[in-house]
Amino acid sequence: MNGRFVLVYRRGASPIKVLNDACGLRSVFYSDLHSIKISSHPNLLAERIGSERNGLAKYLSIYTGYHPPANTTPWYNIFQLIPNHYLDTSSKALKRFFPREELIQRLPTESSRNEIAEHLANQVNLLKDENLLCSITAGIDSRVTLSATKKHSRNIHYFTYFGGTGEAEKILSTDRKVVSDIVDNLQLNHTFFRLRIEEDLDIQAVLEKQMSESHLIHNKSVATEFIKRFRGKNYLHLRSNLLEITRHFYRNVYRLKNKYLSLIVYPI
Repeated sequence: MNGRFVLVYRRGASPIKVLNDACGLRSVFYSDLHSIKISSHPNLLAERIGSERNGLAKYLSIYTGYHPPANTTPWYNIFQLIPNHYLDTSSKALKRFFPREELIQRLPTESSRNEIAEHLANQVNLLKDENLLCSITAGIDSRVTLSATKKHSRNIHYFTYFGGTGEAEKILSTDRKVVSDIVDNLQLNHTFFRLRIEEDLDIQAVLEKQMSESHLIHNKSVATEFIKRFRGKNYLHLRSNLLEITRHFYRNVYRLKNKYLSLIVYPI
């Protein structure tokens, strides 16, 4: 199945290898001080090895809010596993394992689409007995997920959030309008909820927690609402956003202007 995962494995007497899902949704951080150490969060490693921040975080505000380049992090001697690479714990090197060759179209587009649709529907069918939660927006990814849940939609709790400020408010307003039509047409078990203003004390508490554990700023208003509404209810959240990795528009998000940067995988 698709999802967020990390594999730590070895074959026979070969070195232990570590890899994660194809989009790196389950983060892996590592350090080689004294011995290889692996963690889900960089701050945990920083505490363990006594690492200090190295100043790279400033580039997040200059160029992008997504991530520093390559396998770097804002801590000395702490690195992040790059998707489609594995960490060889013996040589302490990152090695690319996919894709290694030119991808060949195996089936006509229509046949491929039908095959993928069948797999998605089968995945939801395997989860039908779980307490499922599914977010819906006006975007292509969430509507594809919605279509995959069609057979079991009566047993799924759908939701959409709106509000915010500035450009985000405009985007979420479009989501609300489109989803309203979807909900009316399909008669879904659905909830809209408004995001609270960022000055809310609860939101500031969530932000402090996020920044103590991560070097990236997540949507604290959304996280606060998730905690408020879904904590303790044992939901399994269905969502998808993998289409976005193939879309060109993300190049516009990086504020590089006329600068030329080289992508170097730095050694540990």
